[in-house]
Amino acid sequence: MNLRNKTLIVIGLFLVCLILILYTAAQMQLKSSFSELEEQNAKVDVERALNAISNELTSLGDLANFWAARDDIYAFMTTGNPDFINYSMTTGSLTNDSLHNTEINLLLFLNSYGQIVFSRFMNASGAAEEIPQDLIQQLSLYGFCPGCLDKKSRFSGIILLSGQPMMIVTHPITDSKKESPSMGRVVLGRYLTQKEVDKLSGIAQLNLTIYPLDDPQMPEDFRQARSQLSQSSPIFVKLLDGNSIAGYALLTDIYGNSLMILGMDASRDIYRQGAKSMESFMILFSAAGLLFLLMTLIYLDRSVLSRLVNLTASVARIGQAPEIPALLKVQGEDELAHLVASINDMVAALKCAHKDLVNSERRYKGVVEDLPDLICRYSSDGIINFVNASFCTFFSAREHEILGKRLDGSVWQRHLKSARELEGKINENYPTFTYESQYKAPEELRWILWTARGT
Repeated sequence: MNLRNKTLIVIGLFLVCLILILYTAAQMQLKSSFSELEEQNAKVDVERALNAISNELTSLGDLANFWAARDDIYAFMTTGNPDFINYSMTTGSLTNDSLHNTEINLLLFLNSYGQIVFSRFMNASGAAEEIPQDLIQQLSLYGFCPGCLDKKSRFSGIILLSGQPMMIVTHPITDSKKESPSMGRVVLGRYLTQKEVDKLSGIAQLNLTIYPLDDPQMPEDFRQARSQLSQSSPIFVKLLDGNSIAGYALLTDIYGNSLMILGMDASRDIYRQGAKSMESFMILFSAAGLLFLLMTLIYLDRSVLSRLVNLTASVARIGQAPEIPALLKVQGEDELAHLVASINDMVAALKCAHKDLVNSERRYKGVVEDLPDLICRYSSDGIINFVNASFCTFFSAREHEILGKRLDGSVWQRHLKSARELEGKINENYPTFTYESQYKAPEELRWILWTARGT
């Protein structure tokens, strides 16, 4: 493989690897960032759901405040006159329809000692019933307001009533001007039914689900969340699958005990949008990287490699040409141009040296041709490649009849020893070897003294 192809392949592989490394690093970083953003958004959604419950308790508290600040209720709690109750139970605000319209399941008037003066209870289906026994037990133990040290305190929260969660608010009963001392408390309760949960889902624009902690039908993801939730870590986020994410929160009752798990699931819009954005970014990044790679290779090929290939070919032609050609063309002022200039200087020097060598050989050949001695040169394989005029005259032969002939089987074999015969007789210490041969000329017998020299 030539240098040009090797350089292009190495640089191409290097840039491709660089693009892949940057792609992988960016993908990991962006994926991690989008996952963190998705988790934060899920936590925000859970907090929105908790705020929706808190707002619902606030709304229920506003209704309790309306009841607690009525003069007729204050008069009833002060005097015990049943006229208010009789009127309200028939045509007033204590009828079943009125309580149903305001979504009230529990209404209690408590005196200053926490005793029930009046009560109304509507079950989850909206039918009037006696107040549950466990409600009376909770009243006697806590009075729905743990930690309330004065009669002006307000409190709200969630209790578990007959196995069902109920939102509870309690306000002190005063007159409309709120200047008189409290005569007890009004307690309002609303079941946290599926209808109420759906209502909260619509308000928060979330898909909400609530399960009691001891619900045997609790789904597996809620069971996993239950093991992760605590008072110190009240929110937990979990991926359900590639398309959904869920957030969970621990709901406590008004006494601070863990009561229920609130679940919220949503589609992974942020992650999908992030994946699309990342895919678009990577496509653009890869296209830009490939364009950069192509431009780099084109520039490198045109500015360096192609010039280097042409220079190599030109130098090769110089070496193969029988005569030294003209100087190379210098382009630019970079290192390759300086190299071409140096090669031109070398070629010019070679021309001068070649000219001197030709002149020297011409002079040498003239001297050799004019010598009366017999001079013959042959290669190690016995092929004659030079003879002088005296050699041709002595053996009565023309130059073209001798050159290129082998010693073996020729008339000169008796006079000239082959390289094999001279092996071991000519070395660095004895560069020449002298021997004699006899030549029978037409007119007389002649002896020839030969001096062999290795080259």
